[in-house]
Amino acid sequence: MTLKAPDRLAGAKVCAFSPPNLGTLVLESLFPNPDRQPYIHVIHSLKSAVTGVLNGTCRAALVPKMIYVRLNKEHPGALSIAYQAKPLANQGFSLSSALPRPLQEKVIAALTSPQGQAATAKLRALFGNKPLVRAHTASYLPAQHLLDTVVGFSG
Repeated sequence: MTLKAPDRLAGAKVCAFSPPNLGTLVLESLFPNPDRQPYIHVIHSLKSAVTGVLNGTCRAALVPKMIYVRLNKEHPGALSIAYQAKPLANQGFSLSSALPRPLQEKVIAALTSPQGQAATAKLRALFGNKPLVRAHTASYLPAQHLLDTVVGFSG
């Protein structure tokens, strides 16, 4: 079934990563009334999200567009885009503000160093294999309203 509007997902089961995944937070933000929010069927891989739609476990799944394009070629005609959100900053690590600033800087330096890049190679391969870089607050400002409701992200 092709969904013409995200509100058609009210109360429906959606395969998605658990919050605070930004995609899941975007979906939940489309439903300000918690009684109308979709039920999040927590998945642990994008493949299981799509499998959930194909086998009827979920009515929809949250997947990045590049993954959708690839999977749509593998399952022609079986998938469609119900809603496409504006792009957000990609994956990021967060450090507690309770961590002293000098220690935060050491963690950032370690992760962005050549040794840190080597240590995170397998993880980065799952997300496009781009090198780790220092995050800038401005990149995440468009998503701040999503993160404000998550414990530990309010600022």
